[in-house]
Amino acid sequence: MSKSIKVIISDNIAKFRKESGLSQKELAEKVGAKNLTTISSWERGVSSPDAETIIKLCKLFNISLNDLYNIEKTDFDLSTDEKIHIKKYRKLDNRGRKTVDFILDNEFERCKDSFGKEEMAEELFPTAVPKLTAEDEKELEMIKQEMLAEKKGITSTASISAKDA
Repeated sequence: MSKSIKVIISDNIAKFRKESGLSQKELAEKVGAKNLTTISSWERGVSSPDAETIIKLCKLFNISLNDLYNIEKTDFDLSTDEKIHIKKYRKLDNRGRKTVDFILDNEFERCKDSFGKEEMAEELFPTAVPKLTAEDEKELEMIKQEMLAEKKGITSTASISAKDA
């Protein structure tokens, strides 16, 4: 027999509170609950938080409503962190996107080789590893060199003149 939604929520509030290292009293203060007995009653399934408080709990624990309700994710559900990454990526310029793509591709290959997850990744995202043109590879190498030079405090005139050419 499956658990009721009330039991799922109560179990998850307790679980995420403990994972966050918060006491019931601290959680009550952070979400504006009356007192720690309110939190205790949520965790025992005697009562449930209202909708506004559920949103506060999700934000505090950095989880989605799906996480709180134990709703299985589909292939295209995104975690809060994934959504933040996508928003940041969209604000990058072309150079920034190519740099992120380069790092992501390398990390994907490293993990694929280490854990044999190639089949799963390709099944979910057939174009997970975009193929770079020779020009893209050249530009990425210049970007890497510029980043290394910037890190060391050196201005790379070779990369500047190569860009201008």
